[in-house]
Amino acid sequence: MTEEQREQEKKNPVHPMMALAGQMEDRDAKIAQYRLKKQIEANLDMLKNYQDEERKRKFYLTQIEFSILQTFENLALTTMEMNVLEHRAGLTPLEHANNERKSAPVDRKNMPPLKVMHIGPDDIAKMPYLMSGGAGGESSDPMAQASQPVV
Repeated sequence: MTEEQREQEKKNPVHPMMALAGQMEDRDAKIAQYRLKKQIEANLDMLKNYQDEERKRKFYLTQIEFSILQTFENLALTTMEMNVLEHRAGLTPLEHANNERKSAPVDRKNMPPLKVMHIGPDDIAKMPYLMSGGAGGESSDPMAQASQPVV
């Protein structure tokens, strides 16, 4: 992050959670990156028993590709961690105390007791979307729903 970008952020502060969400890649890009990583790993396994110079060259080039991919993943994670640490360093002691209080484990003694719920065949229609067949679902049988793909 350049000095100019930091000054711009100070002028127009962005909520830290929004900044983190903005840094996250979209789902499709992550899936494509995961598939590429798995493909490179498979190529490394296939090429590791090289016999000739061409396979040896491909093996080392694939290792370099894999290292580059891992480096970019680690760089993205490090950038996110730096943003979290910068935000944390800017918190006041009161904000730190409030965050600690909110994230502290809840004492079980102060919680209300759990309620027992019995679900009968007539209650299937009241169950969540996937169990009731959702909008336009024909079957309310949970076993039939389990075999249907979730979209």
